[in-house]
Amino acid sequence: MAGIGSMHRQKLGDMRHRITVQTANSTVDAARQRVVTYVDRLANEPSTFEQVTGGEVNRGRHIEAGVTAVFKVNARADYSVQDRIIFGGQSYGIVRIDNPAGIQRFTYLHCKAAPVG
Repeated sequence: MAGIGSMHRQKLGDMRHRITVQTANSTVDAARQRVVTYVDRLANEPSTFEQVTGGEVNRGRHIEAGVTAVFKVNARADYSVQDRIIFGGQSYGIVRIDNPAGIQRFTYLHCKAAPVG
């Protein structure tokens, strides 16, 4: 029998994956070009990982990678769509940040695979 809030209940070992959250730092070089570098902000952060979709989409001459993942992490107020996630050697850009209504324990980061660099 499911109780109140049972769909958000945490099981032992659910957050067994570890991610690195990086923050973008923007600078201007000598040629006045904007240079974005990433700095580790949170290392070894516990999370769950769910692969949602995969594939590539052709949009005219542009090929867009459609690999998408959802990470469930401990709730923090400082996640941003300018941040990126490193998990398993893959870089993920944050597309959307969800905080379930009434649940202050977790945040869901909806991410899209991005090139590492």
